[in-house]
Amino acid sequence: MLSNFKSIAMEIIKDKETEVYNPEEKAGDIERKLNSGEIDLAGAMEALKSEFSYELSSDDYSKIEKEVGYNVK
Repeated sequence: MLSNFKSIAMEIIKDKETEVYNPEEKAGDIERKLNSGEIDLAGAMEALKSEFSYELSSDDYSKIEKEVGYNVK
């Protein structure tokens, strides 16, 4: 599966002031797990929320989930 999770998430994350160390690596780790089937989209979103907690809005998470959802189905 090719989800493009990292690029989709980074489009939103790059515009935010985040204190997460190496956000591209974190998003890439989630993408690898999603693409390998280790986690599903819901799991990927939980992992993203865990990494970025309150630094992204619920609207940001919804945009990411919606866009990634189009790619993984």
